Amino acid sequence: MVAGFAALDPGCDHGAMTSVMPTPLPVDKDTVSVLDVMNQPDQPRLVEMSATQARNWVGSLFIPDPSPPSVASVDQRSIPVDGGSIDVRIYNPSPASPLPVLVYLHGGGWVLGDLDGVDSTVRRISLEADCIVVSVDYRLAPESPFPIPLEDCLAAVRWTSDHLGEIGGVAGASIAIAGDSAGGNLAAACAIALKDEGSPELSFQCLIYPVMDADFETPSMQSHAEGFLLERASMIWFWNHYCPDPSMREDWRACPIRAESLADLPPAIVTLASHDPLFHEGLAYARRLESDGVPVHIQIEPDLVHGYLGMVTQSTRCDEAFATIITLLKDRLHRQS
Repeated sequence: MVAGFAALDPGCDHGAMTSVMPTPLPVDKDTVSVLDVMNQPDQPRLVEMSATQARNWVGSLFIPDPSPPSVASVDQRSIPVDGGSIDVRIYNPSPASPLPVLVYLHGGGWVLGDLDGVDSTVRRISLEADCIVVSVDYRLAPESPFPIPLEDCLAAVRWTSDHLGEIGGVAGASIAIAGDSAGGNLAAACAIALKDEGSPELSFQCLIYPVMDADFETPSMQSHAEGFLLERASMIWFWNHYCPDPSMREDWRACPIRAESLADLPPAIVTLASHDPLFHEGLAYARRLESDGVPVHIQIEPDLVHGYLGMVTQSTRCDEAFATIITLLKDRLHRQS
């Protein structure tokens, strides 16, 4: 079951939010099975690890899909950024004809994650939304703290816009941006920064259970502090790596919800999970967008937890929620192409 605010009308540019909130449901049973394993007493705790140890631990848990969806063209490029270069991986399901383009920013608390970890996710988006996806391997904290990851993502968006025809996109078209968790944070910050700069133009932004603030006292941060995959203590750990100086967190580029105005931003899709410590900050951002006149569609999954895109092979509900996101992406991408 998928619950949320008013559905996106394919014939209208304005998704509308209502005051009616979906009632949270018990966590999906297949997701509970995953949580039961992760919550075993013998499982290591992220907050007790260094960044390197955490990456090694996550790497040991990550088993690449032995049969990932086949995309017609997958091309990896190195692009210049301030202080060096980063890789982007370009997925094109149909090189024979120009397609709309989506820049995708992976999650992982600005500390974890890479192109391989999100490979199956973006392959599926590319195929099912019939679009080119540019997946960005931005540099990670604490080696590259704020604002370096954001600057890398902005450089990737600009590079994509400058090379649309070369990578198979629709020449001259605006591009879209999407990201999950910390990637949603970076996508939102990119949208604000690019709006202020005036180019390149973004057609829309898709923020999937995004980090919007460094506030550890929200209702959901308290009620879902432990046991739901992402934990309050882990978010503090992530923020301490990304913005070690708390004064950094006053900057809207780190916490987009702190921007003075969100007016004139591209339309937004905001997807949230009820059993997520980030739920309330994501909802607050969606409401800020709407109050500032930005068309918003919000999708709330009442029985899921943070990180459900990573559990689509273990849970039918997680898979259904991902399919909903892809449907929304496809509608938006091909409406503007």
